[in-house]
Amino acid sequence: MKMFTLGFLILNVSAMANTQALVTKSNASGFTPPEWVRSETCEVFADRVEITKQMGMGEKGVRLNETRKVKLTGNLEQLVAQVAKEELTEKENGLCDGPSTTISARENLIFTTGGCGSPRKERQGASSRILREIVDSYCATTHDFGARD
Repeated sequence: MKMFTLGFLILNVSAMANTQALVTKSNASGFTPPEWVRSETCEVFADRVEITKQMGMGEKGVRLNETRKVKLTGNLEQLVAQVAKEELTEKENGLCDGPSTTISARENLIFTTGGCGSPRKERQGASSRILREIVDSYCATTHDFGARD
């Protein structure tokens, strides 16, 4: 009975890892007429990448869903956990109603464009950089306007 319980727990943890994305990137076009709305979301899992693109809204809108099989190896859970320990920097951002990008490793923010009184935020560290590079390889666009030194 103990072996059955242990086996079930291992399978359950493995299944959970595949149901929650390791890293997610979302792009939005900002304030624009419905026919010009563009959004894109990439969710990277250990075994696949799910990409959703929206072009236009309402009856003229089109949604594209794509799933790509991938195989990420390494200690991915440790990489995601390390993000929370990395420094989150903020810069003022004067952009309002423009396009935006948000990248997160599960519940931990890695990057956001900010705007309309919200600062641009970015994690500084190797784990954040690696996860950004992974998601950028499937959804390359990152809106990063308004951040000035």
